[in-house]
Amino acid sequence: MGGNTGGGVCGLYTTALLCACAQDVHRYMRAGGGGGGGGAEGRGCALARALIGHCLQRPELRDELYCQLVRMTTNNPASDDQLCRLWTLFCLCAVSFSPSRTLRKVQPFPVCCSGR
Repeated sequence: MGGNTGGGVCGLYTTALLCACAQDVHRYMRAGGGGGGGGAEGRGCALARALIGHCLQRPELRDELYCQLVRMTTNNPASDDQLCRLWTLFCLCAVSFSPSRTLRKVQPFPVCCSGR
């Protein structure tokens, strides 16, 4: 299985991964900060590792994750803790992989993301 976002089974598989990516970003944003002995923070770290790992294995997910993060960090009424987690994930992505050239043309990114 694998492939691009075209039709057929591969397209459905990729669409499911894109939806799971968006759901995991929301879960990551809400993880932690509950004061429950670090369990929630541990889930947040595991989600971040999983998201970045999927993007390293599947380059077509990278732009989706960047777009989710741009959308969620722009005019978001979330708490400061949640926004801080989103920006942390943004930074982790920036040091792990770059957005595509196409996305960089449309969405300006910080200098740390624009190389490679």
